[in-house]
Amino acid sequence: MALSFFMFGPAEAAKVVANTASVTSPSIGNSRYQLCLLLPCNFSNTVTNSANTQAENNNAASLFASPGLALGLGSYHGEIQLRFPSTVPANTWSYVRIGGDADLFRALLGGSLGNLLGTVLGSVLLGRQDIQIQALNSTNTAVLTRSSIQGFNTDRVRLVTDKNGLYYLAIKPAQSYDRLRIQNRSGSVLGIGAEYRLDVFHAVYFTNEDDCTVKPTFTSYTGSGITLDALNLNQVVQNINYAIDDDQDGTFSQLSVGVLGVAGSSEQYIHFSTPVQPGNDVLVSLAIDPTLLNVGLLNNIELVAYSNGAEGKKVAAGSLLNLDLLGLLQAGQFVQFPLRVDSAPIDQIGVRISSLVGVGVLSGNLKISSVTVAPSVPEVNIPPETGVYVICEGTPLTITPQNQSGRVLNWYNDYAGDDFIYQNQSYTIPPNLAPGEYEFFVRSAFQSCGVESLPSNFKVKVEPRPKPENYTIQPSGQASIDEDGKYVYIEGINPVILTPTISVSGPGIFYWYFDATMIDPIANGMVRDGVLYELGPAGRLTLIGLEFRDNINPYRYYVEWVPGTGCPPNSPKEVDLSSIARILNISVARFTGVEQGEGAVKLDWQLSGAAEDEGIILQRSGIDLHFEDLARFAAEEGYAQSYIDMMPAPGNNYYRLVVVDRSGKIKFNSSLVLVKTSLSSKKMFKVFPNKFNTSINISFLKDEELQAQVQFYSGDGKLLHSLDFTFSGYSNNFTILNLANYPSGKYLLQIKSSKNHFNFNLIKE
Repeated sequence: MALSFFMFGPAEAAKVVANTASVTSPSIGNSRYQLCLLLPCNFSNTVTNSANTQAENNNAASLFASPGLALGLGSYHGEIQLRFPSTVPANTWSYVRIGGDADLFRALLGGSLGNLLGTVLGSVLLGRQDIQIQALNSTNTAVLTRSSIQGFNTDRVRLVTDKNGLYYLAIKPAQSYDRLRIQNRSGSVLGIGAEYRLDVFHAVYFTNEDDCTVKPTFTSYTGSGITLDALNLNQVVQNINYAIDDDQDGTFSQLSVGVLGVAGSSEQYIHFSTPVQPGNDVLVSLAIDPTLLNVGLLNNIELVAYSNGAEGKKVAAGSLLNLDLLGLLQAGQFVQFPLRVDSAPIDQIGVRISSLVGVGVLSGNLKISSVTVAPSVPEVNIPPETGVYVICEGTPLTITPQNQSGRVLNWYNDYAGDDFIYQNQSYTIPPNLAPGEYEFFVRSAFQSCGVESLPSNFKVKVEPRPKPENYTIQPSGQASIDEDGKYVYIEGINPVILTPTISVSGPGIFYWYFDATMIDPIANGMVRDGVLYELGPAGRLTLIGLEFRDNINPYRYYVEWVPGTGCPPNSPKEVDLSSIARILNISVARFTGVEQGEGAVKLDWQLSGAAEDEGIILQRSGIDLHFEDLARFAAEEGYAQSYIDMMPAPGNNYYRLVVVDRSGKIKFNSSLVLVKTSLSSKKMFKVFPNKFNTSINISFLKDEELQAQVQFYSGDGKLLHSLDFTFSGYSNNFTILNLANYPSGKYLLQIKSSKNHFNFNLIKE
């Protein structure tokens, strides 16, 4: 199947027809009359029906010529002059439709091949009949003259044919003119008494056209290095006019490869009645015998642009193909090749075949199915590093190609243009596309008639985002998941551990939140509403002190997984812990802690539901969240109990109550109570610098001996260094070295003795 662009039929270009005809040879030819005295003749006029040339129709005037008898006796010629209604601007082509000797016309149509073709056809065509055309100005002065004996093969005068196979003399003077003189003369190599006829139908020129009406109007050809033997078997060009007819699929001209000798070439010209302006493409639909592709013929086919007869841009057909289009050519199908008009207007293009040196004469043809004018392909700025747009699932992407002003863009899902999307200067990729790779096509079109360009294509790769259904949250211990997807756990069982996994491959990090909008994150060591939250490896979340309380919102948490590379999620996975099985009667009526002066914390509590044989353990933890027992008590139902911690750590202290049975099995964990102490460490230690880089110095300020453990933590509670040291008057300084490689941020230095804990908040620059 031939690939073609979508178009509405353009209107015919505007023409100006010569509307005045005058005969400049005798209306009654005396010489011809004398000849008729000796030979049978039916006519005595050298020009007949001259009025037929004053309108564009299928009627013609006839011009007669003869060399007469010996020594020129009775010789005559026919001559007619056609005048336009106004002056034709310089460098404007005008065309005279003619009819006559088909063999002569075919030879003249071949330009520089005329002499060769005339010989091959078996007679000296160019010597027996001489057709001459002149352009004249208003003073009847000739500004350009050319005859068929000289050859109609210049950039000013050519013989061309239209889509119907009709012949035209084309002339383009460098000066303005208003009339054309056509003469039919006899050559020097003619039979005695022979008479030759030339029909002249009309003369026209084309006015400036808009983009929708510019199209190829005429065609011709030329060549060099043509082999005579091959010419006897193959025509240089067959059905030349089919390259510009209105049948874009079923008909085609054929340029024979088999006529090319060493360093030879043949070229079919496509002529435009008015120039193709920059910002447009000339599309040439070509097909090649598949066997010729195997010998590299594609690199010997060129598209050539001409402006005012001068050869300009030239591109090889092979440089315009991708693999998909090459596959179509190999299947013998037609493919459109674009020749872009970049700067200067072009009035002619050529499809040129050069011989394959060393291959020899080949059989096969290059076919030209159609030549059309279309807008230039819109330019899409595809990312050069990837060659494809990469977006995250659900993310909008708007593509705005570069396009000529006054033109619209049509968007498609396919190359052929069958699956139309819509018309707009921009296209926004649908945000609901599933992950995968998609290809889109865009064509530029004239607003006035809808003629479209070849498509420009681009690809969009949609990367997946983690979705809630990709997560699996495994509860720990006695927790379970009910039919509604809620996590059911037993109140008082601590801790509750949630371990997330995800079915998306690759590295990534889990983050936990208190809200679905993911603006309230859960941090390691955070205490909220009496619940301590610990973040462990691989996204594990540990909840300590979780219990049912009416004043707390339902226990819902949210987790997201952010991949190391790729797209983050749009929405998190909800973990609903609102289903609590309250199978225990133990509850906390009151549990508080307050600092009493500097160096002590008083804790008060009251439990209900505990049995008399059960015990209560009061525990304390610092920021490392490793609890230690402070004191043990017998459970006293309904009675208030208290305890004073004489050695709290400086800063944050976390307290909780643990109820155990006689065997020591934990039956209940209370929520946490946080007490921040103001115990001053400056009285005993000096730590500097507060903003460190490579090392930290510690000085002991007391004149006594103190055995302590020096521990250095990252901001998220990870222990980095730990060392036992004895401070005294003889060794009162301690230095932590080799800290340069740690990242910038907050750190904690903790000095623990048997009586006190000293905390120092530091910053790594």
